[in-house]
Amino acid sequence: MVNVGPFPSVRSSGHVVGRVHHTLCQIKSWGPAAAQKLHNLGCSLDPYQANQVLKQLQDYTVAFGFFYWLKHQPGFRHDNYTYTTMIGILGRAKQFGTINSLLEEMIMDGCEPNVVTYNRLIHSFGLANYIDKAIETFYHMQNVGIRPDRVTYCTLIDMHAKAGFLEVAMDMYRTMQKVGLTPDTFTYS
Repeated sequence: MVNVGPFPSVRSSGHVVGRVHHTLCQIKSWGPAAAQKLHNLGCSLDPYQANQVLKQLQDYTVAFGFFYWLKHQPGFRHDNYTYTTMIGILGRAKQFGTINSLLEEMIMDGCEPNVVTYNRLIHSFGLANYIDKAIETFYHMQNVGIRPDRVTYCTLIDMHAKAGFLEVAMDMYRTMQKVGLTPDTFTYS
């Protein structure tokens, strides 16, 4: 846990998350003033709390600034959850170049992408109608030893069906069953 600021840490995790989130929502753009406001809060944040704050942020530029501000705080270290959440936020904003850099940084920091990280990527590519990139990511995750799960297959089935590639969606459905994953109600809808 990193003590952010000169004040004693607040004991309640929810209170810390609420204070930091409230402060970040008042920020229109990231810069030194934003960093100073966070420092002045004097809150202690651990990766779990940081992730809870990130999940609530709507503006990807503020989220990204907060993410890097945390990274430079003494004693703080991002984990798979915070990296994956940040990747999801950047994906919704279609910031794919930044995602690639962040993935490299994630690995350099000793946090290996997992199935949830790859699912976020696949979902983000799907939202942007980059179906080829989603499929490329699907094969890449398998090449690095990450086994797709039900979410992976359902996401790919959904994006192909919505794009009108029904035969590909059906092939993905059959593959999903072949690897022992059972469909759920989302798969059928």
